[in-house]
Amino acid sequence: MAKVENLEGRKFGHLLVVDRAENAPDGSSQWNCLCDCGNPEIIIVKGTALRAGLRKSCGCYTKLIDLTGRTFGRLTVVGRERIQGSPKWRCYCSCGNPNPVIVYGSNLRRGITKSCGCLSREIAQEKNKSYNHFEFTDDYVVGTTSSGSKFYVDPEDFELIKDICWHDTGTGYVSGKTVEGTEVLLHRFILDAPKNSFVDHINHNRKDNRKSNLRIVNQSQNMQNSKLSKTNRSGVTGVSWFERDKKWRASITINYKAYNLGVYDTIEEAAAARKAAEEKYFGQYSYDNSMAASPVIGVA
Repeated sequence: MAKVENLEGRKFGHLLVVDRAENAPDGSSQWNCLCDCGNPEIIIVKGTALRAGLRKSCGCYTKLIDLTGRTFGRLTVVGRERIQGSPKWRCYCSCGNPNPVIVYGSNLRRGITKSCGCLSREIAQEKNKSYNHFEFTDDYVVGTTSSGSKFYVDPEDFELIKDICWHDTGTGYVSGKTVEGTEVLLHRFILDAPKNSFVDHINHNRKDNRKSNLRIVNQSQNMQNSKLSKTNRSGVTGVSWFERDKKWRASITINYKAYNLGVYDTIEEAAAARKAAEEKYFGQYSYDNSMAASPVIGVA
């Protein structure tokens, strides 16, 4: 490893080297410096930048163009912010946002920052509208995803979801990106569901996002409203052929624990035992009761 030249006590432009700082991520040496402008903050500078004259001050001696009173897009500059490094400016947006926006002068002059963020949100809303198509019925609103599939929401939720470009997730759900840039699932967005909660589509149609078809549940309740498994051979959930006794066996899982409901001569008897147990232990969350509570609309 090459020996590092000791720069402590030396002055480069307006910067006085105080002592050695931690190396940069690339391994190059860095130094703690103080600027003679009176700025009390330590400035960490690479030794190569000091020796090459690339960094001569904390930023205070850079020729400053006063932007106070000037307007850039929707932003009007009201004063300079005393922040280390490149000069920043305090601005107010013409949209009426009462909070000031702190912006680099270079970003104002180059047109990179033109508003408090309201402009980009409006542009995103207009862009999303070109993808969204909605039809209104007496009972619900039919939306169309960017890939052409239909989804359903309540009329009262139209204003909430109309400015988001919705798309299919590939697993049957509908997802979209808000104007703030957050990716959301439509059913969770409509219910404003807490992070660790589950949202059940009662009639199993993941495109049906009417609130009457959505409910916040725990994981166990979510599993109670389950379709017939693809691996099931009997055609009835919780019923299987018990080869040893040559009979049909019924079972049910409650809070992740399996319970035997007995063995029966006919599949009809086993199915009846299973349905009775579902009614007793699952109640409104059973598949049959869920399907009866929220009739399917559209295409599942």
